[in-house]
Amino acid sequence: MTQKRERGSSRLTRRLIWISAAALIANIAFVAIYDVADDSALLADAVSREISYLDQAVLAASANAVRIQDAVRPHFTNYPDAYGYVLVDSQNRLIDSMNQELLPTNLLGSPIELDDWITREAALGEMETYASHVIFGPEGRYRVYFAMIGDPANLIRAEILGKFFDHVLRPVLPTLDILIGGVLLRIRRDLRPVAEAAGWAREIWPDKPSDLFQHDNPLAEIKNLTDAVSRAVDRLNSELESEKRRTAHAL
Repeated sequence: MTQKRERGSSRLTRRLIWISAAALIANIAFVAIYDVADDSALLADAVSREISYLDQAVLAASANAVRIQDAVRPHFTNYPDAYGYVLVDSQNRLIDSMNQELLPTNLLGSPIELDDWITREAALGEMETYASHVIFGPEGRYRVYFAMIGDPANLIRAEILGKFFDHVLRPVLPTLDILIGGVLLRIRRDLRPVAEAAGWAREIWPDKPSDLFQHDNPLAEIKNLTDAVSRAVDRLNSELESEKRRTAHAL
């Protein structure tokens, strides 16, 4: 029974996939080391994302009634002991709020001219995070205060997944797909003369004339191989002719 041998294109394809997987893993490790390992940066990014949602809700609100409770994300309602916000106008007058009791009163009342800020405090085993941001709304400037006690909604985990998506899946995977597809097409194109040379070699029989292998632009290795086969067949034919002459003389 003839053993089925692996095709060269399959072996090269498998090696290319392994190389691509190694490149993907290296990129994931890079993101894990330089982006995900920084807890403070992840927290700041998660808080900034939440504040940006509040910012968008204020900008989308009516100038006559700047209320954003209906537009905020569901974790403010699902986790009232963990997430809250307070929205004030330029005179520090309360405009809107959810779970206001989460924000210490000493943090409220920042001047509207003050830059954005974020602070963290550890209390009773929970990390308390507070932030403030100035919003340019429909009737002037507003300031929003945000509180996060712990993180039961896994906002930081979502930030981690977002970083992997933004820095790995979105830019790297399409590039690898294009690279693998292009290389595979090139491999199949370059290996096609090998199959043609094998077909040419199967048609060669001793003591029968055979044409030279014809191809527009064969690879140097294939050209050397077919030339060697042609020379070997020529030598075999010469030996056969000599043997025929010796046999004829002997008779």
